[in-house]
Amino acid sequence: MRLRKGKAANRQSADTGQRRRWVPGLITLLLVLLLAKSGLLQPLERFVYSQTLRHFAPEGRSGKVVVVEVPEDDGEWSQEQLAELMKRTWRARAVGLMMPLTRTENSIASAVVSRYLDEFSDNESRRKLEPYPTLERLQKELAVEDRFAEGIRNSKNIILAASYRSLHHGSAALQSELFGVVAPRAIPVIDYLPSMISPFIPHADTMRRPREVLLEAASGIGLVNDEIDGRYPSLVDYQDRGYPGMLFQLLRLNAGAMAAEQVKFLPKSGVQLGSLTYPTDRAYRFYPYVRFDDRSLKGISLYPITELLTGSYNSRSFEGKTILVGHNSENSPLVSMALSLDALLQQRSVVIPEWAVWGQYGALAAVSLLLMLLLPRLRFFTSSVTALLAALLLLNAEFLLLLLGRQWLPLMLPLLVLLLGYLLISLRSFFGRNEERLALELSESNRQLGRMLQTQGELEQALEKYRRCRVDGEMLEQLYHLGLDFERKRQFSKAVSVFQQIRGHSGAFRDVDERIERNRNMEQRIVLANGGPTTHSGTVIMSAEGLQAPTLGHYQVEREIGRGAMGLVYLARDPRIGREVAIKTMALSSEFEGAQLEDVKERFYREAETAGRLNHPNIVHVYDIGEEQELAYIAMDYLRGEHLGNFTRPKSLLPIKEALTVVEQVAEALAYAHKKNVVHRDIKPANIIYDRGEGIAKVTDFGVACLTDSSKTKTGTVLGSPSYMSPEQVAGKRVDGRTDLFSLGVTLYQLVTGHLPFEADSLGSLMYRIANEAHPKPSKFRKGIPACVTRIINKCMQKDPANRYANGSDLAAALKRCRG
Repeated sequence: MRLRKGKAANRQSADTGQRRRWVPGLITLLLVLLLAKSGLLQPLERFVYSQTLRHFAPEGRSGKVVVVEVPEDDGEWSQEQLAELMKRTWRARAVGLMMPLTRTENSIASAVVSRYLDEFSDNESRRKLEPYPTLERLQKELAVEDRFAEGIRNSKNIILAASYRSLHHGSAALQSELFGVVAPRAIPVIDYLPSMISPFIPHADTMRRPREVLLEAASGIGLVNDEIDGRYPSLVDYQDRGYPGMLFQLLRLNAGAMAAEQVKFLPKSGVQLGSLTYPTDRAYRFYPYVRFDDRSLKGISLYPITELLTGSYNSRSFEGKTILVGHNSENSPLVSMALSLDALLQQRSVVIPEWAVWGQYGALAAVSLLLMLLLPRLRFFTSSVTALLAALLLLNAEFLLLLLGRQWLPLMLPLLVLLLGYLLISLRSFFGRNEERLALELSESNRQLGRMLQTQGELEQALEKYRRCRVDGEMLEQLYHLGLDFERKRQFSKAVSVFQQIRGHSGAFRDVDERIERNRNMEQRIVLANGGPTTHSGTVIMSAEGLQAPTLGHYQVEREIGRGAMGLVYLARDPRIGREVAIKTMALSSEFEGAQLEDVKERFYREAETAGRLNHPNIVHVYDIGEEQELAYIAMDYLRGEHLGNFTRPKSLLPIKEALTVVEQVAEALAYAHKKNVVHRDIKPANIIYDRGEGIAKVTDFGVACLTDSSKTKTGTVLGSPSYMSPEQVAGKRVDGRTDLFSLGVTLYQLVTGHLPFEADSLGSLMYRIANEAHPKPSKFRKGIPACVTRIINKCMQKDPANRYANGSDLAAALKRCRG
């Protein structure tokens, strides 16, 4: 149940973490799109566009544009004087009147005079007015608008401005004609992005037009937007009719495209006027390569209207040039129109590539993926560097395209999404940093503690720690190895639980499905110790294909290699250093119980304690001791060779000199052990391993050894193999190191003769003969035994310990002399 709860908690934590990662990016994207739809972001695009051109656009002028400045101190300037100006500019290629011409000057006075003249229209009345001829003259003087219209008509190159304001996006089509040419329809592209790039013809919500009498006299009307944004439309949709823009009209007159067939709207986003082609965007808007808000008009001729009317200038001064007449105020489009016209006359324009909209979509998608998938997963420094590099990439992409290729790809919208999204992610990271850090540190601490417990073999405690960790790839690997450890320990039900937890988190992970099935099948068949059945030979370790090798502690058990007095012996491997070891085991609870079990445990661990105190080249080294599932074990050297019992039969005896060498090494080992107050108490051929290739003998199995110091001396207990016991062992008396020398003498007797010195049909008879009878002479069983060997055997097997060798060193010296 706790495992399921832990799995559910981890899954919920993972889901929550995923939501927290992509939600800030999504919120930022929706917020910026909402702001962009409202048009609030377009000033940012215009600012970037303007600032870029301000510093890098060329300053050279064509000399073809002249600006006539009309003061606006007293409102609209007198049309009488404008009419006079028209007489002086008729040689210009084009004239654009950028002033509002929406009212008639002196209209009230002219109407009063006309009424009076109408009242005195008959001959008699006319005679009465003869003394007042100035009334008719006054009427002619007040007809300024007619004279202004006449001047416009005579010039044949005047374009009148009509201002308009656009309050919403644009029109998808125009259903009207311009110069007899059907205006183009907009390209039907889904335009969710409120970009500066739009496929729709601009739409006018309001328009201020000049008076009809002036329009009829002019060469055309040119629309001028109240807002200066660097884009100049060729066409503007107003009430489903197409009206040309002022810049378009001036370019048309400059190109001499007076006939309808000389004006063409190209399908590849351009306008052809006569022999000249001007690039536009898909909505046929011009983008001059100039800083459109520069008020200095550097390089463009500027004349106050008063100088033109009172000075020596004549019509030849403006021959072939384009004149813009208007108020040079802060909000007037006069300056930007003059600069833009001058740039386009030099064929300096910015091109909006066909792929620009899709480039915006791609940049916005890339930024969104960056915010939702990548940046939340990175550390603060790495995410900051990544966001900075992405921002620089967007800025440089827009600037370099504009400066080097004169192509404009507005990327401020993706950049704003990136900056705001990163700010939101950083704020969330800042406020949630402590909680997240604490959770991660706690998870990592539990993981490290679990790993340590797993290394120490405390698997259940390790599993409890892992339940408190966040599950990621590394954690799944750790759980997988924990499941393998449970499998090695033959705790199959726990292994199944761990593998099921892994499958619940990741589905198919490695071979967890096969291991779940295999552990379920083996749960009742393969166990250690008394947890289940054994094989016919009595070993407690069984194997199955695909099953992990069993372990005792951290040792991986491979196979059974022998049986000793205290239990079974296995070949195992220490995975930490790759060393082969022999592990002696004893299933204590299956053989003993109660007080006897405690006594046996004490003896077993005393063996390890005793052997652990011994460090001699002829004594087996003990590495570790432990107990697992009621199975006690000792890990020791895995010795190459065979025990001396294989050389105690008459047909397999060692040469006498080699036998003396082996016994000499054992005597030196016993001398060392006796100095450490350790008595082996079970010296016999089976407890001596001899490697003939290396010529090394080692004493093993201190299983019945005891310490002879005062704290651990125990009398009255018979331990050891009966045929090799000393008389004092048989009698249950107190023993010391000389007991081992007696047993070693019996071993030497058997090695040189192939027979035991004492044999009997019953244990009682055997003990009696050991305690009371003399052993047969070695020469009885084998001829040619040196006399010194016989003397050594006789001295070792004296009934009275006082008559034997005092210690192992003396025995080793005697053997060495005899061998020499």
